[in-house]
Amino acid sequence: MKNHPGMEAMGLSALSDTNLSQREKSGMEKQPVENLLALAASHLEQGNIPLAKIHYLSALKKQPDLAIAWAGLARAFEIEGKQDQAVKVLETGRKSSPDSAVLLAALGRLERNRGNLEASLASLEKAAALAENNSDVLEELAITHDLLGRMENAEPLYRKVIELEPRRASAHNNLGLNYILQKRYGEAIPLFLQALRLDNMNKRYLNNLASAYALNGDERRALAAFGLATDRAAAYNNLGCIYMSEQKWDQAENAFKNALDAKPSFYLKAHENLEQIKKMRALSD
Repeated sequence: MKNHPGMEAMGLSALSDTNLSQREKSGMEKQPVENLLALAASHLEQGNIPLAKIHYLSALKKQPDLAIAWAGLARAFEIEGKQDQAVKVLETGRKSSPDSAVLLAALGRLERNRGNLEASLASLEKAAALAENNSDVLEELAITHDLLGRMENAEPLYRKVIELEPRRASAHNNLGLNYILQKRYGEAIPLFLQALRLDNMNKRYLNNLASAYALNGDERRALAAFGLATDRAAAYNNLGCIYMSEQKWDQAENAFKNALDAKPSFYLKAHENLEQIKKMRALSD
């Protein structure tokens, strides 16, 4: 089966033969594209990057203009820390599918992770114009707006995602974070609660809820929520960090001392934070 010319140029075609027996190669060639994509995604999720690459490449040999395979292959390289190679993969895929919202969105997310926020925004806006009701694209665009400090642009995008997919936990969580950035702490709390109802094992959502409680002045609920995600000492430490970010020096100092009381072995971290408070308090006086 003929390789995509872009694979040859990037030296990718050889990957499909790596560590595979003849029987495995033959079996893979007989697999339909849908199965190859499913297996690739599964390997990617499990952290088996070499096998994920092989399955994505096998899918591309069968269907060279398959955008989702190019995006998955790029993600595999990104996970390995090979961001430049990931960009090349996406650019190669776009040669055969220049108007693919999937590839534009993948490029936008990758550029954001590389710190190129304006480039990320440009790619994601193009993707959103091509797929105005694609939840993945809209949420990625909203995240980039938030990172650029354009929270008022991000908010309606998150709301649209929730309208399209009410059970999408990440959208509720990200809208909550958007409200945190806007200092609308009380409004963020029910969004984090809803995210947890949809994904109750997600500690990141739980920590976000705890942070919202703390920022909204409800220390009791903040500690309770932090305590579900970690131990008591770390819960007080997290609370202290939030107070420190808000320049509430006395409350921060008290929280760090409580962390130390809860776990004496936490001394080094708590002591570092207490010293940091002294420096920051002096600068703000």
